[in-house]
Amino acid sequence: MTSRPEGSDRDTLPAAGPGFGTRIRHALAAGLAFLRRSLSGLLRPRDWRACGLWIVVLAALATLVTAARYGTSPWLAATGAGLLSAGAPFAVGSLLGFLFGMPRSLTAAESAATGRRLRVNTNIEEISDWLTKILVGLGLTELRQAPGALARMGATVAPVFGGAGRGEAIAQAVIVFFAVAGFLVAYLAMRLRVSEQIGAADDRLNPRLVERVARMSISVGDERVGSEAAGSVPMADVDELLRQPLAALEGVDELRAWGKAQILRKQYAPAAEALGRAVALAPEDADLRRDYGTALHLAKRWPEARAQFDLALGASRSPEERRTAVESVVFTSLYQDPPMGFTKAIHTAERYLSSLPERRGSAILHAWLACAYGQKHAWAQSGGEGGEPASPDAIRRARDAAVHNVRIAIGLDSTMKSLLQSAISPNGPDDDLSSLRADLDTPELLGPLPPG
Repeated sequence: MTSRPEGSDRDTLPAAGPGFGTRIRHALAAGLAFLRRSLSGLLRPRDWRACGLWIVVLAALATLVTAARYGTSPWLAATGAGLLSAGAPFAVGSLLGFLFGMPRSLTAAESAATGRRLRVNTNIEEISDWLTKILVGLGLTELRQAPGALARMGATVAPVFGGAGRGEAIAQAVIVFFAVAGFLVAYLAMRLRVSEQIGAADDRLNPRLVERVARMSISVGDERVGSEAAGSVPMADVDELLRQPLAALEGVDELRAWGKAQILRKQYAPAAEALGRAVALAPEDADLRRDYGTALHLAKRWPEARAQFDLALGASRSPEERRTAVESVVFTSLYQDPPMGFTKAIHTAERYLSSLPERRGSAILHAWLACAYGQKHAWAQSGGEGGEPASPDAIRRARDAAVHNVRIAIGLDSTMKSLLQSAISPNGPDDDLSSLRADLDTPELLGPLPPG
């Protein structure tokens, strides 16, 4: 854009002189050089905006300069009319480009097969096929009217560009150019950027749901796993989380929530993988390590689970974190081969209880400790690896410790009775207390027990 010469009292630009033409040529040369650089990156999604923007800017400048050079209207009128004349076909082209570029949603089956939620809109290909058939079937009869329509539009807009003749040609060029430019800019925007944004927004996990599931407490031995009661999270919400593939998850909370959702669905291997990635991002988070250990335990990878629980215990910062870590270590140790398993459980629990007033922990901790002493009692009676029973005093101490912890657990929480009863049957999945059936079959402890 040129400035008004000093001393001019007119509202129109002066006729172009040699200086004006030189400046125009320099501006066009610089614009074309930048346009070539923009076009070189057209296929890179991050550059479509720069390319499209400069196409529009340069064309708008050319329109305004031409209108100012050859027009007879005042400057402001020519500027506004030129912008409107270019903007109208640009808007029409942009609307068509937007419609043709809008991505299509995949069906559930297609999404499951491809792992994507959107696909490219092929309307332009369908329209191309349709137009080809029309052209072959009907010929060019109807299309002959297009030049006439363009000529009429050019005649309407021509006064903006200097009137009939040259102004009509310029007007027609502006209409065609901006219609095509609008289509290309909008279409490329939809294909290269907006579609990506729509897909990302559609696939993004609900942050509130992620936070709720990530903070939900799931521990080893939790009977709620796989039920609606787990953390009061409906299974529909769990399934919403699991629709996102593991590779698309970002951040500790998303990985943690996704892993816990897999635990609730009893898919322990992918749960362990997700929580392991989360631990790699936040190795100092004791609760996260405990969650990872829980997934490993449920996947029956007990040595790895106990290692994570030990690390969680070492990283614990609060009494609550320490308590839950101790409970997890004790529980998963019950699944290790004897005598190492029950020895580790007893040592961890007793050392923790010794730091508490009156040696009273949680009900579940005393229940697991009773099971550990039950394993020790059975091992002592059977003679262990050597085949020789332990001394009567060692057997008695193990029995007394098991009965004592059963009594404490029930006293703290009466619901522990049904949990401990499940460890009595020698044919059950957990038979930790089966060797103490006679001692525990009393009304104040676990009796009356069904025949077994």
